[in-house]
Amino acid sequence: MLKKILLVIIIAVYIAASVFAVYVSINKIIDKYSAEDEVIQFYENNKINLVIEDNLIKGSAPPVINGSEVFLPFDIVKEHICPTIYKETDGSVVTVISGDKVIRMRDENLQAYVNMEPVDIDMTARTIDRVLYVPVVVFSDIFKIEVSYHEQDMVVIIDFLKNYEHSGIVNPRINTGQETSKGTTTKKNKTVADSVAVRSGKSIKEPLYKEIGVEGENVSVYEIDGAWAKIRTEEGIIGFVETRFLNSRVNYSELTVNLVRRTPNELEDIVLAWQYIYKTTPPIGEFMEFAAINVYSPTWFMVTDADGTINSKADMPYVEKVHESGARIWPLLSNTFNDINMTSAVLNNPDARDNIIRQILSYARLYELDGINLDFENIYLRDKDAYTQFVRELMPYARRMDLKISVDVGVPGGSDNYSLCYDHENLSKEADYIMVMTYDQHWASSPVAGSQAQLNWVHEMLELTLESVNPDKLLVGIPFYTRIWRDTDGVVKNVKTPGIDSTLEIVKEKSAQMIWDEESGQYFAKYFEDGSVYKMWIEDSRSIALKADLVKEFGLRGVAVWQLSLGNEEAWKSIEKSMSER
Repeated sequence: MLKKILLVIIIAVYIAASVFAVYVSINKIIDKYSAEDEVIQFYENNKINLVIEDNLIKGSAPPVINGSEVFLPFDIVKEHICPTIYKETDGSVVTVISGDKVIRMRDENLQAYVNMEPVDIDMTARTIDRVLYVPVVVFSDIFKIEVSYHEQDMVVIIDFLKNYEHSGIVNPRINTGQETSKGTTTKKNKTVADSVAVRSGKSIKEPLYKEIGVEGENVSVYEIDGAWAKIRTEEGIIGFVETRFLNSRVNYSELTVNLVRRTPNELEDIVLAWQYIYKTTPPIGEFMEFAAINVYSPTWFMVTDADGTINSKADMPYVEKVHESGARIWPLLSNTFNDINMTSAVLNNPDARDNIIRQILSYARLYELDGINLDFENIYLRDKDAYTQFVRELMPYARRMDLKISVDVGVPGGSDNYSLCYDHENLSKEADYIMVMTYDQHWASSPVAGSQAQLNWVHEMLELTLESVNPDKLLVGIPFYTRIWRDTDGVVKNVKTPGIDSTLEIVKEKSAQMIWDEESGQYFAKYFEDGSVYKMWIEDSRSIALKADLVKEFGLRGVAVWQLSLGNEEAWKSIEKSMSER
């Protein structure tokens, strides 16, 4: 009897366990294949939300609506719309560059400036709750954007206008056709559902933001990935729907956006010679036999005070002689190298920057210049962006006058004030050309004697520079000078910096033996005098030819040589030969 009872109990337990297992399995199957029905909120409450294309912008101050105008935080505009928008360190002035226009907006001032001329606009930059805001109306035409404010949904939606639009209709009763083997369509079927879920991810297990009923909804389509499509609804909700519920299309329009400027009569290969001008410009006729030179850059202009006043040594006969030779003239504009605080004051003052731009453009018109070479050195690292902004503001005016703007930069990875202070990448984007000063590897005050431009070092510096500068914009800097070092019991001093001919005369006079140094790509020479040893790594036609050959190796735009009066005919012929073999 007891055995029968135990058997019944065992059978009952087995049946119960089986039923439970089946129940669990069924629930797992149901859970696996059933859709998530939790509805979550897409927008943040109690604020105006911002959607740019297919992104909900979070973690920032909200847009501000003032009448019919939409204001966005400066940082949002810079990150998502206009990366070149610039504000002064005190936030008082905001500048936008576009094509041939420079737009300045002054905080809490109902007047703005376009190309230095005052214009009345509805709104200007202003500070609200300690956040700097700018009016979107300024950017709508400049950057081809469309802005709409949906008051009911409390959302600002921004789209970038393109020459195509990918859109579609989401509907749970989408009609689908089946093609026969002959290409004709058979009876249309319907994918039947009551609604379409707009989900937060590409799975039916993801929560949903909303449901679209049988009336359907027009949507913008951003991505189709197999069974799922990324869409944005009419009220700006960004999510995913199953592609079986989507009919999409791509519409093309006549809108074209072309921000690339192509200037005629570009020089294919540039051989620029800087010429240092002490007080007055010497006659240039003696240099005309150097056929390799097609751009002359005399050091004519210097910023002399914090207001941006320019001192000029320009000379019209010089310009005429250059143009008669068929060459171009891009005079050099420099800061005052030994006054870093004045340079900082100029770069951080929009009025001073405007003053420099007005003057240099006036000189360019007066002297019929072809370009300007910017040589600002000894700049605070903190003023890196301010210098880039100055170049950015100059460019629209320069383009209108067809002035070529080139910028001299230090090599990457050097000192704060002579190398790291240059934003190589963004300067390259703004200016027409970049001259990298691949010399002064061992500068005048170096405690160690060494080459002014060792070939391997120049090669390495070009490789680093090309990580952020297009080779078609880059000119390699070549020195025509040699540093002569005196070493007295280990104390090193640069005692002379002669040009090519003067260096070779010293070698001859001192009976110094020249030995070729493969690593430096230069002749090394030394001599003894008055208990000291004098050392030099010599720049001559052979070493210069090796540096000029790097133009071909890296596909660069050309060379920039410091400086004209230090060279000789053989050096220029070596450059001409290298450039002709590109």
